[in-house]
Amino acid sequence: MRTIDICGVIVEVSVNEMVNLRKGSQKVRKYVTLIDGSMCAISLTLWAAMCDRIGLEDVGKVIAVKGARVSEFGGKSLNAADDHSTLYLDLNHDKCR
Repeated sequence: MRTIDICGVIVEVSVNEMVNLRKGSQKVRKYVTLIDGSMCAISLTLWAAMCDRIGLEDVGKVIAVKGARVSEFGGKSLNAADDHSTLYLDLNHDKCR
């Protein structure tokens, strides 16, 4: 599975929803839509505890994700969970300004 680091502006945040997993358990997920400097958009799926770190009040803020997994199921998207990704909100970095 391929991972990337990404930085973009949050333009949309969904509500948390419970998902039934194949192994019979449930997990919470949230969708976040990001755009970059070229105005390209991508969906970032947050899983479990990461869902609590981003809310509607964060629309318009810059987010950086280290170690987002690239998914090609139904088109390109990204996934982030505590076991493989780190979120940074409103970093003081040139690319985030």
